[in-house]
Amino acid sequence: MNKVTVVIPAYSNPNLLDKCFNSVVASRNKVDFDILIVNDNPSNSEVCSWAENVSHHQGTRLITNLKNLGFSGAVNTGISASKGDVIILNSDTEVGESFVDKLAHIAELDPSIGTISTLTNNGTILSVPNYLQDTPISTHINIRKVEQKIHTALIQTKWFKKNQTIVARIPTPVGHALYITRRAISRVGLFDQATFQQGYGEENDFGERVRHAEFQNVTALNCFVLHRGASSFGDSRRALVKAHSKIIYRRYPMYRIKVALFTHSNNVIKQLCSQISSIGNLGDFY
Repeated sequence: MNKVTVVIPAYSNPNLLDKCFNSVVASRNKVDFDILIVNDNPSNSEVCSWAENVSHHQGTRLITNLKNLGFSGAVNTGISASKGDVIILNSDTEVGESFVDKLAHIAELDPSIGTISTLTNNGTILSVPNYLQDTPISTHINIRKVEQKIHTALIQTKWFKKNQTIVARIPTPVGHALYITRRAISRVGLFDQATFQQGYGEENDFGERVRHAEFQNVTALNCFVLHRGASSFGDSRRALVKAHSKIIYRRYPMYRIKVALFTHSNNVIKQLCSQISSIGNLGDFY
């Protein structure tokens, strides 16, 4: 397979950016990958200084946009500057061991896979340990221990006993950490940055285009990514979500129904959260 590129759009908060970047560097993977920082805030001296400093790390590239293109524009810059599969990482995330390996392995299992999302503490339909709820996470979280607890719970679910796999289909991608195969990119193109410039909804729109191109949107049940949530957009988040949701519903009339059917079904994420709760001792999550 071609080299995987981890794309980290950089707009604000160098402290969070540093945690995200360092977690990727420390994740110890066998798959050939590089890190691409896309500086989308060239007027911010702190972000520019941070991006320039980390760009000297082995296996790291830096592209500085001439002007702010918005989150989707920064993502498109990264995708266009890469040749293989890509992983889009929000700047307020942290990943665990073998993060790239886990996702790249799943991408190789089935040529119909277009996107791979991960479990997280803050990601709507993929949230654990509290289903559909954001869970504040300790700054000292041990992602390896969280993933071990998730695995222990997963293998006890009815869903796993029936399917015997760590890959589950989902109605739409969740964008905190999103693996996109090059075959899907080649078929459906880039994110719609004109409509979803600042983010929120761009991955859902992309996921619908992926699905219409007969690819699958799936999640990796063996991969947890810490997500602090809404660090770049602040108070404007709610308005963006509302406006962009209306666009998604208008473009894809069945979208809302598909998501509702999934969330109200006895899906694997719901079963997983129930098993985690029954195991008890949730200290690894908090």
